[in-house]
Amino acid sequence: MNKRIVRNCTRLALVSLVTLTGIGAAQADPTCSKGILAGTPRINAQHIFCGEVSAPDVAKGFHSRPGGINPDSVSNAPAGTHGAGDVYTLKNFTIAEGARSGTKSISTMFPDRCTETQVIAAVRNAYATKVQDASNKSKYVGSSGTECQKGTPAAAFDIVFYLNGDLINTAYPKP
Repeated sequence: MNKRIVRNCTRLALVSLVTLTGIGAAQADPTCSKGILAGTPRINAQHIFCGEVSAPDVAKGFHSRPGGINPDSVSNAPAGTHGAGDVYTLKNFTIAEGARSGTKSISTMFPDRCTETQVIAAVRNAYATKVQDASNKSKYVGSSGTECQKGTPAAAFDIVFYLNGDLINTAYPKP
């Protein structure tokens, strides 16, 4: 009977801890097989959340790690000293995709407190508020809106993205 009480108290304590701290609320899916998200516009979620490797072993992408958790496709990414609500940069980390891997020198990151759903909503908002770059017809900038914000107090930030037809292949916070 005492073991049952201890077990139930332990479960209650864990549930309370998760509820009070929000642990699990912004966790990343550590396995990375995202692909292209349907909708308008279509979004290359693989590129944003996992990174990609093109021949010959050139690492590209990886701009969001919800909850500060790296997906299984990313290694050697330093923890850094940024806050959960900050836009920040990661430097010199490895992205693996299948049998290929490459080192990426720098990547601008969405705030870790933004969930995957919030980042996608922010990218879609940037698309809805887009302004085309005068020197590059594929490059746009738009606002993150209210779903994913940076800082304290929370505020919208600019997102740079590249559009190929109806596909956003990459999107990242403007440095």
